[in-house]
Amino acid sequence: MSFPGKLCAAGAFFLVASAAFANENYAVTGNAYNVNNNLLVYSEYYTDMNHNREVTVNYTKPDGNIFATKTLFYTGEVTQPEFELHDKRDDEKVSARFVDGRLVLSHSLNYSTNEKTIMNNASMVIDAGFDAFIQQNWGKLTTGKKVNFMFALPTRVDTVRLQVREVATDKTPLAANDNPADWRYFVITPANRFASIFADPIYLAYSPEKYLMRYQGRSNLDDDKGGAWDVRIEYQYR
Repeated sequence: MSFPGKLCAAGAFFLVASAAFANENYAVTGNAYNVNNNLLVYSEYYTDMNHNREVTVNYTKPDGNIFATKTLFYTGEVTQPEFELHDKRDDEKVSARFVDGRLVLSHSLNYSTNEKTIMNNASMVIDAGFDAFIQQNWGKLTTGKKVNFMFALPTRVDTVRLQVREVATDKTPLAANDNPADWRYFVITPANRFASIFADPIYLAYSPEKYLMRYQGRSNLDDDKGGAWDVRIEYQYR
């Protein structure tokens, strides 16, 4: 999800850093593996929220070099963090910011910038806010209900209506024999099956304490050749 990084609103701040880049300055880590060959392609490290309610995310190659940085601004609803992302490899810049109460989506690449103002944004879910949205709707989801929501896609300077629902272990690629038996699994798909702008499902695994443990789907980052990255991201908690 051009989450998306993706991850995470409230729950993400308790993730713990690991591997060579880990140190006490980071509260979050996610190791992203290519779903086709299971090789580590990048890691994402989140800082704690500072006094300005900002979280910095550093994306690193397996050798530890930072290639992209994102800043999340939690000044409003936890489902609507503003953010700015800069990919240093090709100088791509992506953002979602509120200006006079209106949501402005921006995408810049190859000296060209596209922007769009979203007027109706009261219930819009932005970037990592999907995690807080699932936590807020936990009761509905774990009793079999499907929940629809609008999601911002700054890289497309557009929005899309999505649906999240819980699925059984035999309906998700994230289920594994060594996973705890009490994990809950969800899938995010377009609410409209003809919405080609967001065609691929996103699979999620949560602990019963509502911590995001696994993410599988399209990365919010391109690969080194500018193509799509389909990844499985594994999270850990302090």
